[in-house]
Amino acid sequence: NLPMFSKIRNVAGINNSESKKATDLFMKISYVLENNGGKGAVFATGTPISNSMGELFVMQKYLQLDRLREMGLEHFDEWASTFGEIVNSFEIAPDGSGFRTKARFAQFFNIPELMTLFKEIADIQTSKMLDLPVPKLKGGDYKTVVAPKSDELAEYVNKLAERSEIIRNGCDPRDDNMLLVTNDGRKAALDLRMIDPSMPDLPNSKINMAVENIYRIWLENKDDKLTQLVFCDLSTPKNDGTFNVYDDIKNKLIARGVPADEIEYIHNAKTNPQKLKLFEDMRNGTKRILIGSTSKMGAGMNVQDKLIALHHLDCPWRPSDIEQREGRILRQGNQNDEVEIYRYVTEGSFDAYSYQLIQTKSTFINQIMSNSNGGGRTAEDLDRDTLTYAEVKALASGNPLILEKFKVENELKQLYLSKSRYDKSHIELEAKYNTELPRKLKYQKQYLSGLEEDVKNVKDLSADNFVITIKDKIYDSRKEASTKFYESFSLLKSREETKIGEISGFDIIGTKDELWYKPVIYIQGAGKYKVEISNTDEIGNILKLENMLKSFENKIGTAKEQIAYTEKQLIDVKEELDKPFTQKDRIKELQKEKARIDSELDLDKQENNRSVEKTTEEELER
Repeated sequence: NLPMFSKIRNVAGINNSESKKATDLFMKISYVLENNGGKGAVFATGTPISNSMGELFVMQKYLQLDRLREMGLEHFDEWASTFGEIVNSFEIAPDGSGFRTKARFAQFFNIPELMTLFKEIADIQTSKMLDLPVPKLKGGDYKTVVAPKSDELAEYVNKLAERSEIIRNGCDPRDDNMLLVTNDGRKAALDLRMIDPSMPDLPNSKINMAVENIYRIWLENKDDKLTQLVFCDLSTPKNDGTFNVYDDIKNKLIARGVPADEIEYIHNAKTNPQKLKLFEDMRNGTKRILIGSTSKMGAGMNVQDKLIALHHLDCPWRPSDIEQREGRILRQGNQNDEVEIYRYVTEGSFDAYSYQLIQTKSTFINQIMSNSNGGGRTAEDLDRDTLTYAEVKALASGNPLILEKFKVENELKQLYLSKSRYDKSHIELEAKYNTELPRKLKYQKQYLSGLEEDVKNVKDLSADNFVITIKDKIYDSRKEASTKFYESFSLLKSREETKIGEISGFDIIGTKDELWYKPVIYIQGAGKYKVEISNTDEIGNILKLENMLKSFENKIGTAKEQIAYTEKQLIDVKEELDKPFTQKDRIKELQKEKARIDSELDLDKQENNRSVEKTTEEELER
């Protein structure tokens, strides 16, 4: 809750309210950074972006304030106008008493520049980069358990579609709104008894399928006392006699033979000592099944020691919630080499679409954080927790076009990524072909020309032929010359090049290294050649000067090889530049297909429709 002074209110990821703790931390960090050259503070998080790209500004405000000032982005309004487009929308107030305006990012742009700026303070290490010794998923993937669609659920989802139609045509949002429709749809997907306790307990519901899996895993690992986590954000225990999923699962497990004292709810641990005791019981296998919500059983809970399975009974809206859930089991310190993660989906419900949305959010975050978005410049924000009218209508119809839509969008995303990478590579290749390699070739040819001229002027300095001039004095003794040479370069005080003497008709030039301020020696004729000298071996330094002169012949051969290699690079780069992007026609084909599907699903008219990043005809023709 770091206070942000902004004319824009209620933006996801940005808190306008002030927290004394956050302000105190900000002042202390600012003091530390100011007095340590911008260093001295480290933030660590596994979820830098949980629900909105706007959250990046908060971290930049803490750790990069001077840089933001330098760029004129110190205030949120300036930052937001540079990297995003904010729109205002109306939503029902939390108490249902009326409306309020909520500002949200419609999209972000200039993403490469934003991430380049952010990475000045961020060392981003994804799980793939770190490759930590955590358990692998058994079979290499999640276990998706699909509960068949029931007639009762189909009827209820149709009612949700009817409600959506009424909302679309206009009704008082205090009576009904898409947030209520979405929440009711999620409840129905979990268990219809959450909507109406008189509904039948369907044998093949995902709750009953989860109970079977939890019991089987408990039984198979009884001797080793391996443990399981069950996540469910909906239908938490209320102790008021109403139906809830927690009690339903526990009672069914007890009926199958699981001891009641081996099943626990995270909600029963209300104090820190109680939580610590519960966590210890999970680590040693005294408690073997722990049921809870993401908020209570996510970040900060370390019970991984004996975890063998995790069950997602519902799908949260934020990718960070999935990460926090699965971070409990896919964690260092787990004694199991392989674990299982179950995702329970009710056919014909909101489940599949919810997982699709969260996968899209997660993919976007991972691409941004790992800088693998292929240079994509724009993207939608992540702040979304309701389905649209058209999405509910499509789900209710059971239209197979929904699956087709997902497939088309996923293929388009991959092709857009390939196109972005192609464009980025093309720009780099053009720079190589037009600037870098020609400049390099010109230098190499000049270097060779100098060598060929200088090699003709090298004199024989062996035995009694040795002669060297240091500070206008001629020496024919290597020992005496080495001492004077050492004294001369040791006295260098300027980074400007100074002539120390001559050898074999070549100037000996001395200067100071700009970085380490150490003496640097060159032999200069038509070309200029650096000689590595020593501060301890005086006689050796004279030999190094002589050896440099003797090496000219070999250097000519090496220089010719380098020129030939650079010329070949130019040919290779030109061949790559001439290769077209081969998937251009496929992208156009899929864009038309997507437009057709969206039109048939009535998604093309929705203001809040999530769509994959558009690639224009002009971009494809580049």
